[in-house]
Amino acid sequence: MSKESTYFATALRANEVMMERAEDPALQLLRRRPGPAFEDVLTENQQAIQMTSINTEILSSMMGAFASVISNNLNGVMKALAALTIIFNVPTIVASFMA
Repeated sequence: MSKESTYFATALRANEVMMERAEDPALQLLRRRPGPAFEDVLTENQQAIQMTSINTEILSSMMGAFASVISNNLNGVMKALAALTIIFNVPTIVASFMA
């Protein structure tokens, strides 16, 4: 999911560069009708870049929280396995002294 978000953000930034170049006064003569439509597209692209940035940060924090939960669960499992190992080793140690 974060890989797709990165690709999307990169594409939006590339579109931003292209639109800023198209905003050049020399290229404005090539447009059929001057108007606010192009500026609206620039604004929408800026908003899309900001939303992608926000969503990427949210995704990163959620992945960090998920990793923390998994780490805590793993810690509990490791404690239980260590206790189980100690319990199973006691009869082995006693039997080794007897034999």
